[in-house]
Amino acid sequence: MAKRQLVITAPASPNGAQAPSIGTRREVLAALANFNIWPDVPGGEFLYGPGLTLQLPPDAVEVTQMLVAIIEEDMAWSVLTRLCRSTHWQLLDLESGRSLSFE
Repeated sequence: MAKRQLVITAPASPNGAQAPSIGTRREVLAALANFNIWPDVPGGEFLYGPGLTLQLPPDAVEVTQMLVAIIEEDMAWSVLTRLCRSTHWQLLDLESGRSLSFE
């Protein structure tokens, strides 16, 4: 069972307009593959990685956010921090409402 849920997003745009895209589905999957995060089935919306699961929006070509469920804290945090540093994505903590950047 998930201990904590977060959302991966792009950094907020300065003018507060529409949520920026973190990339196309293909780009996002390629970025996640570098961190051993893969869908359970080709084209699936659920992805599994070390200590975490991610959920992509179904049938979205442009991805603006992904839901992260942390299963194993120790493994997941190291993967998430490296992922966010590499891609310049940020995490939104659903419990506190705080944005976490790793730049």
